Amino acid sequence: MAAAIANRCLAAGRAVLFLNTPVLLDYLRSAFAPDAGSSYASRFEEIRTAHLLVLDDLGAESPTHWATKKLDQILNYRYNARLPTVITTNKDLKDMDQRLASRLSDAEIVASLRIEAPDFRAGKLNLTSDISTLALHQAQTFDNFDTRNELTGEARPAFLNAIRAAREFAEMPRGWLVLAGPYGSGKTHLAAAIANERAQQGKPVIFVAYQDLSDLFRTTGNREGADRNAHLAQQIKATELLVLDDLPALTGLSGYYREKFFQIFNCRFDAQLPTVITTAAEEKELDPRLKSRLFMPRCAKCMC
Repeated sequence: MAAAIANRCLAAGRAVLFLNTPVLLDYLRSAFAPDAGSSYASRFEEIRTAHLLVLDDLGAESPTHWATKKLDQILNYRYNARLPTVITTNKDLKDMDQRLASRLSDAEIVASLRIEAPDFRAGKLNLTSDISTLALHQAQTFDNFDTRNELTGEARPAFLNAIRAAREFAEMPRGWLVLAGPYGSGKTHLAAAIANERAQQGKPVIFVAYQDLSDLFRTTGNREGADRNAHLAQQIKATELLVLDDLPALTGLSGYYREKFFQIFNCRFDAQLPTVITTAAEEKELDPRLKSRLFMPRCAKCMC
């Protein structure tokens, strides 16, 4: 979209400078080389005063002090001069440098548009997040779900009710759906079928097993890894539909991991964001905070 803006302006005879942010910084650094064709000052001025600057992928650069300072100088100048600027980024404002975030939050001159569409490069079944594993479950649909015709007695209607509830949830996700039952009972297949049906409609979906989610809570030892994990955790908090597979009882986990999980869990619960949870844990085994929420009336519980 940013390139389309630039191309339309070029077709109208307007000058445009389109730069990927890391490339912009490399372009400035290369001016210090002995064989540089132009001076640092001229390159910096070219970028700072461009009639229209399209700055692509802001936030992908290495966050060194020098890089942050140069970007601040360029964008602060253009902000004060009210020069037309287009910025693309996958970062939230709260994750950016405070000075830059303040300027990009100025509603008087900044139009901020958030695009929630799936990644077109990965096709229709893109899962909106690096942590999502729905691609591994693409074959699990309602059409090939084993309806277990051998089931008899009370188990049969409970099983059919789970299938019906899953289909209804896939048609119109609302509230929370908890699929509980022993391992091998079909919980994950039903949860994946819901996610696949929504993804086929182009809706944002994240399918994640609890063990993969818990990896986000580990300390990485480097800022880049910590930033990535925080970004993924934020995606999980806010995604239109979250499928959380194989949730444990949580009672045996350390307090740190439980608290990190409940930050995400409570955020989605309080906002009533559509969420599907599968668990093999018995009700009596569940962490009390988990149990008090999963068994509230607004959470539909089905046995597989």
